[in-house]
Amino acid sequence: TWGEGCLHDFIVVALLRTNSEPTKLLCTKVLFNVLVPDETRADMIGESVLYALMRISRLQNADIHQICVQAIFNLSCERAMHAQLHQNKAIMMLETMAKVAQHKSIRQDLANALANLSSEPGHEEALVREGGLDVFKELLKQRDIPTRTALARFLANVSSR
Repeated sequence: TWGEGCLHDFIVVALLRTNSEPTKLLCTKVLFNVLVPDETRADMIGESVLYALMRISRLQNADIHQICVQAIFNLSCERAMHAQLHQNKAIMMLETMAKVAQHKSIRQDLANALANLSSEPGHEEALVREGGLDVFKELLKQRDIPTRTALARFLANVSSR
């Protein structure tokens, strides 16, 4: 378990004090892993782990992008986490990642996260206002079927309510 203040200190080190790419990648993996246990996930998000992942995702590193997008996708699978994702501006991160995503698996996770976030009734307008359509347009440039299938789910969810 994380002692009081320990996680905050770790996040500061991961974001501000470390310049080494391998160290930042390792820190990203740690941040990802602390979100895995169901019983502590909400507490970890409250401790700024999600915010830290959003910030670290700005680095130009495909492995870090994969981990951060996977974390957002995993959280988007739980409707209980949708409000937290909206509050932490996950759509902005998805948009940024969509513009630089080099791997098909990252694009597919981005599209699936977008579709998942659009599945909850009542969030359509906010999702569009926050940039969901921009993410959609960016990912639509891809020609792979799984990405386009997820984008079709997004469109169906947003337009059917």
